[in-house]
Amino acid sequence: MLNEPPKITFPCDYPIKIIGANHPDFKLQVTTVLQQHVSDFDQGLASTRISARGTWIALTVTIIATGKSQLDAIFRDLKACVHVRLVI
Repeated sequence: MLNEPPKITFPCDYPIKIIGANHPDFKLQVTTVLQQHVSDFDQGLASTRISARGTWIALTVTIIATGKSQLDAIFRDLKACVHVRLVI
């Protein structure tokens, strides 16, 4: 029997962690993508952590996901950003 990923019931709260270069444009790029795909995105709810050396930044946001196609589009567009290295 194959292990299937858990089924997601939409709409739901969905956390996304974005890791990238600690560059002034990083947050702007991420925010722009999220605003395109999430109508009620509130960047005030995002939490930020900077690496010990200040090289990397991790931004965690929780959105209200409306469907798999929305999540796929968000992940695709975030991964296309110059300063983004990883999307979880």
